Amino acid sequence: MSYSDSSCCRNVDALTLVRHSLLYALSAWLVLIFFATPVCADYLWPLPYGKELSSAFGDWRTRHYHAGLDIRTGGAVGRPVIAPADGYIMRLSTSYYGYGKALYFAMTDSNVAVFGHLDHFRSEVEDYVAKRQIASQSYNQNLILAAAQFHYRRGDTICFSGQTGVGAPHLHFEIRSASNVPLNPLGFEGLKVGDTQPPEFRRLRLIGKWNDDLERALGRKLDYLFLRKPTLSAFVLNDTIECDGDNFWLSVEAVDRAGTSAWSKPIYSLELRQGDRLPYRLTYDTLSFDNTYLIDMERNYQMAVHGASDFYNLVSRQQVQSDEGVCRDAEGAVSSLTLIARDVAGNESRAIVPIRHLSQNSSAKKTKPEYARLAALLQRYGAQQEDVTYAFIPNGEKLCLLVRQLEAAPVEFRLADSRSTSQSVVLKNIGGGFAFGVVDSEGSRDFLDAEGSFSLSKSSEGSKEATQSYTITTGFRRAWSGDLQADGKVVSADGRLQILFPPVGQVYFPLDRQYYFDIEMTKSVRSTEYAVVPDEFPLAKQLTISYGFDKVIPRGVGLYLGKGEKPSFLGAERDSAGNSITAKSYSVGVVSMRIDTIAPVIREISPSANASVSTARPKIRCKIDDNLSGIRDSVEVRIDGRWCIPVYDPEGATLISTSHFDLAPGKHRLDIKVTDRVGNQRHVSSEFNFGTNKAATNSKKKRGK
Repeated sequence: MSYSDSSCCRNVDALTLVRHSLLYALSAWLVLIFFATPVCADYLWPLPYGKELSSAFGDWRTRHYHAGLDIRTGGAVGRPVIAPADGYIMRLSTSYYGYGKALYFAMTDSNVAVFGHLDHFRSEVEDYVAKRQIASQSYNQNLILAAAQFHYRRGDTICFSGQTGVGAPHLHFEIRSASNVPLNPLGFEGLKVGDTQPPEFRRLRLIGKWNDDLERALGRKLDYLFLRKPTLSAFVLNDTIECDGDNFWLSVEAVDRAGTSAWSKPIYSLELRQGDRLPYRLTYDTLSFDNTYLIDMERNYQMAVHGASDFYNLVSRQQVQSDEGVCRDAEGAVSSLTLIARDVAGNESRAIVPIRHLSQNSSAKKTKPEYARLAALLQRYGAQQEDVTYAFIPNGEKLCLLVRQLEAAPVEFRLADSRSTSQSVVLKNIGGGFAFGVVDSEGSRDFLDAEGSFSLSKSSEGSKEATQSYTITTGFRRAWSGDLQADGKVVSADGRLQILFPPVGQVYFPLDRQYYFDIEMTKSVRSTEYAVVPDEFPLAKQLTISYGFDKVIPRGVGLYLGKGEKPSFLGAERDSAGNSITAKSYSVGVVSMRIDTIAPVIREISPSANASVSTARPKIRCKIDDNLSGIRDSVEVRIDGRWCIPVYDPEGATLISTSHFDLAPGKHRLDIKVTDRVGNQRHVSSEFNFGTNKAATNSKKKRGK
């Protein structure tokens, strides 16, 4: 398939790489001058000492795929990394985030090897980068190099593994085509790992445009297990899926192991077969940075955000758009689907999924509602109105109403627009004192235009006497109207927080298209928290979150996502005309406006004030902490006013800088400046000594006494 991105490729200028590919085509003949050996596709493994993988090509990441291999380094940094083939360094980049230190190595077969999270480069390359950092007074660099500048042969050491950027010590390794398309490294000779274990099928889920909790409560079975059947040389579902007219698709959990790695790896190829038809096929031999968001189409987003990232949605984008569910072509009382999973080494597993139409078996009964689950939904979404508890529940493109009354006698509930009784919905009695109905769905939008206020009437079944009425409200709003090109909008009850969705015609929700949203407000010690419900749905494009103020926008204000004392900073773009701040986000959840006026803390500085150092190029160290918004890239270290290269590790909150010039004996001034994301700055100055003989100084002091 052509879906994805790597964990750090958002920090990579892909357009620059594409431009450079043209330069590469023009200068490739220069490379052949440097190498007399022929082009060889049999690559060398980049770390000669081991092949244990912690992540592979196609692994799930937040909104993108992993586009390479993560190779373990035994928790160590500084492991030598070798050139897989003859070639030259075409690009170097340094950043505090993403890949950290990265090297792009163009090989003579036109492919490019990418190495990320490096500790350092070869000495001549390290010096080259340092000169440009010093000249621009910036640690962050994105350098495009000429073909003849740094060229190396197959097996030469070109860099050293580390833990810069994001993650523990490891080497991130990719193979890309000349046009910047990631290729599966495990498919190349020399990069294959020993693998005799076929993939394993574990679980199956029914997926569709619904609220899973609600569907389970109403009696739909959504989760199944696979059992290994050696006599059939296949996995078989532990039950039969029943079709009752509702459209749904399948999501299957399948895992694989490669070589000596203990971690599960993504499947290389996955097929869904229905008789002679092949409704769906997925193959991870290549990916595309342009369609990275489609990761949430291929994988089950809800399961992935809860840590189960090995669920594959067996449905294409076109099938979802046309509502082609798996029941459409199932024939007879019982039929079956076949799933086929393969790994890169060619090992294969099959799974059989029995499926039956309820219409073919009139004696089959639907599972009764689970009243405990219904009660849990009432507790989550519900409100109390005298002797009636009710809850509005989002269900994809529908909004539903669940009601429970304390009386044991059967009653009829009828819901109407509080402005008029011309439209009404009779709720279905589902037993256990519960009644249920669809309040609003496609085609009946006007029913929800009453600002969420409704009249709920209760009467004995079959009788209109002794009718009791309640006024009930819902915070849920339809985010989109019938106009597919219009922006969707949801506003909090206090009018301050606004979520602006891009037009639904531009934003594609892969499976669970959500039209109804609520913003629940909760007061906390530090702020008002706005919980967007539901929050577990994938977004193809960013939404805009804004927060309005009555007066002047305060200093240090920002928007944050998440609960607790350390939420994630979203942004704080100021809109003076609208007297608000805005931020972009690919996800929603608990959003809050917080004010950060506290500058970062710089502590444990070495050398400390008035200390003496024994080298003309001392190493500066310190710890950096921030209470809320986090540190910007603009970290600054100066000795005697001269800029030094600041190497900052955001995960370890450490800053290390070594002067690139010799200090003269005597006192020297050290300045460290750090700025957080809302503009608070901390500036610490001190002095230290170089060339001072402590023993002589102490001796003079004693004689002076």
